[in-house]
Amino acid sequence: MPEPTCDIGLIGLAVMGENLALNIASRGFSIAVYNRTTSVTDAFTAGRGKQPTVVGCHTIEELVAALKPPRKVMLMVKAGPAVDQIIATLTPLLSPGDVIIDGGNTLFSDTERRTREVEAAGLLYVGTGVSGGEEGALKGPSLMPGGSAAAWPLIQPIFQAIAAKVGPAGDIPCCDWVGPRGAGHYVKMVHNGIEYGDMQLICEAYWLLKHAAGLDNDAIARVFDTWNRGELDSYLIEITRDIFTVHDPAGPAGSFLVDHILDRAGAKGTGKWMSQLALDLGVPSTLVTEAVYARCLSAGKEARVRASNILTGPTPRPVSDAASFVEQIRQAPKRSMPAACRPAKRPGCGPATFSPDQPPGQCQTPRASLSRSGRPSTPPRSPATPRALSSSPRPPPNTTGSSTTVRSPCSGGAGVSSGPNFLTGLPRLTTPIPASRT
Repeated sequence: MPEPTCDIGLIGLAVMGENLALNIASRGFSIAVYNRTTSVTDAFTAGRGKQPTVVGCHTIEELVAALKPPRKVMLMVKAGPAVDQIIATLTPLLSPGDVIIDGGNTLFSDTERRTREVEAAGLLYVGTGVSGGEEGALKGPSLMPGGSAAAWPLIQPIFQAIAAKVGPAGDIPCCDWVGPRGAGHYVKMVHNGIEYGDMQLICEAYWLLKHAAGLDNDAIARVFDTWNRGELDSYLIEITRDIFTVHDPAGPAGSFLVDHILDRAGAKGTGKWMSQLALDLGVPSTLVTEAVYARCLSAGKEARVRASNILTGPTPRPVSDAASFVEQIRQAPKRSMPAACRPAKRPGCGPATFSPDQPPGQCQTPRASLSRSGRPSTPPRSPATPRALSSSPRPPPNTTGSSTTVRSPCSGGAGVSSGPNFLTGLPRLTTPIPASRT
């Protein structure tokens, strides 16, 4: 058994878990890592994680033994029953005052229940949102922890060290304590729901620029670059700009990857949860709910193709003033994005609705920010030169287009990460589908 020398343990070495472990180690903390498939642990500690501050473990018992008290164990596993199973395994191995942290996209009501159960066993529990995708996990995510209040002083040094930083001096961490029990995952749910709305606005802006204004991918990249230098400056606008510059290495010379990606989206459920909760609370979260509906329609590719044989749609009118039209499109997301935040602004509709002991506004401290999730600290790339796909530990793109099963986002389903390389590995079309059939 290894000596108890590690500051924190991490269970689950998929890409998010690996990158978060590397981020923690890069900040001077020692970390013990475990994956249920031991070959994954061995490959990580022999490769990207080969450094003195990363300790590989082949059992959960070995991981617990490697941790300095009070022990802190972070779970980066798929939300759902797996979390309960690991908690059941960990609980008898830990001591009073030790901390279990769930970093997955967990439904906040599950975190409410787990906090009560874990606290009843004498332990502390934290449910935290982790935003920023794979790149954010490695370079600095936005973290939204909530749960047992006594756990915050124990995890604060690590969490605020690894979080993204903002402010004039770049020293304000995108992390602070949100509130009790499920408050952290509640905020992450709303955060993801708002992102659903943002992404739908971006998708519709792209469609109008391409099919109504008739712009090609280079021109669309320039439009998004201009937007990213103004009021719409954001991580999503930036990576969307970059997407339009990526050439397809498996396609004809000069072809763009975005034109060969199957137009069928997936989801992990958080946008659906937010929409359901808004309906329960009587809040008109129209933008987010319409974005969820759009993903449901997107998932039904075969039905859309069949319907296109009957419903041809209107004939697009020519755009006489492209510059004015592009400006109108720019104004649309600028005016619509604040509407996505409506559930968080209405009195009685935040986490305190379900955690009555949470003082309103407790997480709004002057030295922390939960925004700008995972935005890289490096200057944005210029879109002038089309770039090849960045290298990353991912499988090669699926070129069959028909062998990948995508479940409807209305029932959960497989999602894609929001990092700058998220197009890699998606199912691709074998032949282009005309715009009139999509």
